[in-house]
Amino acid sequence: MGLVINERKANLQAKGKVSQPPTVNNVPIPRVHIHKYLGVQISFRKSPQPVHYVQDLCLLWLAPLQLLANRGLGAGIPVLRMFYISVIWSLFDYAAPVLIQFSATQLRPLELVQNEAMWITLGCPRIARIEVLRAELYLPSIMCRVQEITCRTVSRMLCMGSDSLKGKLTPPVS
Repeated sequence: MGLVINERKANLQAKGKVSQPPTVNNVPIPRVHIHKYLGVQISFRKSPQPVHYVQDLCLLWLAPLQLLANRGLGAGIPVLRMFYISVIWSLFDYAAPVLIQFSATQLRPLELVQNEAMWITLGCPRIARIEVLRAELYLPSIMCRVQEITCRTVSRMLCMGSDSLKGKLTPPVS
């Protein structure tokens, strides 16, 4: 009883497949190694700096949200939701092209900011389930929102075209 290694299968699986660059109309899309966006250098080395930068910006806006939500005298839930979407969510939307490179666990600090904002908005105790709060306020997770914004941006660039993409994706005329 033991593990028997099949050499033929092991050799086949050990050989790395060369990844082909993405193409549009058989024209390869070149890979950018470093790009500056939102004042942050985006590279293949994933640094948590963009996540913490966006988190710090969002945390500044939780205090005004808390003041607006003053229970008994404060604004109602629709107004607080609109404030959250207009101010804090717009930061997530703007940073979506940077945040798309991170996994859900790496975006956890931003999820915690959204959770805090939902608790403030609804006036719920901390034991309330996050899924219920999201359903009540019609808010997706940060990861879903980042994917949605990025997909929308890329599809808009490919369909309507940006000048930089059009120049790279049109096949050469011969």
